[in-house]
Formats: sequence, structure tokens, C-alpha cells
Amino acid sequence: MNGIKPLLTLVIFIAVLEVGNCANDDSCSDCSLTGLVYACVDEFTYGVCYGTFVVDPNSTMACPDGYYCSIEDGVFCSAQEVSSPSCVPKVNPDQYCTELNKTGYFRVESDTTCKDYVYCYKLSGQFLGWLYHCNTNEYYNSSTSRCVTTRPTDC
Repeated sequence: MNGIKPLLTLVIFIAVLEVGNCANDDSCSDCSLTGLVYACVDEFTYGVCYGTFVVDPNSTMACPDGYYCSIEDGVFCSAQEVSSPSCVPKVNPDQYCTELNKTGYFRVESDTTCKDYVYCYKLSGQFLGWLYHCNTNEYYNSSTSRCVTTRPTDC
């Protein structure tokens, strides 16, 4: 329970934010849903946005055991018995990166909307990844490794 006290302090700090309620894949890594404060990266992990539209990969934290990541009411993590996860990724980013066997940013080829991309990195000899989603009216451009307003021709 010690990890909850600092979390509650942060919740009080951001309680004035109006937070969207979107419990689907589109809410994963979408900082705009919390006023650019944080986003759920997967069912159990959140990351800080630092006023940008993208989660800082170095700022991710796991919810305590028995909690889901949540964007409801400005609470980072909610008890599993009274909530559901705000974000359920379509792609397992760790598995995706293991299959790619390389580091960097990559478009999720199975995503026909061209909005999903994965950041792959290597830690202790293992390929791991974070799934990201471009904002509304943006598409992931593989050649620039950025979300852009014009849909790429290779998508």
C-alpha cells in the first residue's frame, strides 16, 4: 500500500482535469485523453506525457498488483474488482519486437488504420516493446518515424 500514497497525491493534483472515458485499443498511449498528463500503455502500465502527445518511454510505471491502468476520473490505477482496463493493446508489443529482432520505431503492419506503431528496445538481451497510437487525423509514417497528417502511400 506504500506505492498507493504517492499515487493518490498525484491523483489529487490532476483531479481538475477532465478525462475522457475510452476503454478500447484507441486509448492506448493516447496522452490527449488526460490533458497530456499520462496515458495507459497497456492493461497494467501507465506512462507520463510531460505535456506532449507521446508517453515518455523512460517514465512508465506498473500499477500495483490487483489494479488496472485507468484514465477514468484522473486515477492512474483502479482496483480490478471494480473496474476494467482503459487500454487493451491489439498487438503484443514484446512479441512483435522479438519477432522483428531489432530496435527502433516500426509501424504495426496488421493495423489497417496506419495509426499503430511499436517502439522496440533491447534490455538484458531481450527484445521488448511499447505500443503507441497516433492521434486523431494522424498516421504513422515509417520513413520519418513520426505521426503525420497525410496518410503514407505505403499504407
